[in-house]
Amino acid sequence: MLLITPGPTNTLLLLSGATSGFLSMQKLILAEAAGYSIAISILGYMTSILASHLPGAVTVINIFGAMYIFWLSVKVWRSQQKNIHGTVISAKDVFHTTLFNPKAFVVAAHIMPKATFIDMAVYPRAMLIFFSHCFQFPRSGSSAAVSFI
Repeated sequence: MLLITPGPTNTLLLLSGATSGFLSMQKLILAEAAGYSIAISILGYMTSILASHLPGAVTVINIFGAMYIFWLSVKVWRSQQKNIHGTVISAKDVFHTTLFNPKAFVVAAHIMPKATFIDMAVYPRAMLIFFSHCFQFPRSGSSAAVSFI
């Protein structure tokens, strides 16, 4: 469910696609992949270290993460709706938004296998499998859309 829930990155990609077209989004998709790769890697490694030394740390981080998401939702709820016509979304915008997306922590701490960040022989394969499931492009003759985190 997490992976199909609209988030800040998906919103930027949707906005870019609506205003500039799908072909102009390709560099944004690469920026999203780079942002998630860095965030998941760092957060996964840090979480595995914390969990081995402080077993309750992941629970505390989950609580702070929930509070952060709640704060973000209140902030968005209270903000004024802005005019999006003429807005250009850059790869830098998508990269930074993805890098700080709370979904990265959930993926790193709860979706990726624990061995991913402990055994560096497992890491490349786990990340490849994860991204191959996140970025699925339609095959010829298919009407399915691109699937993002």
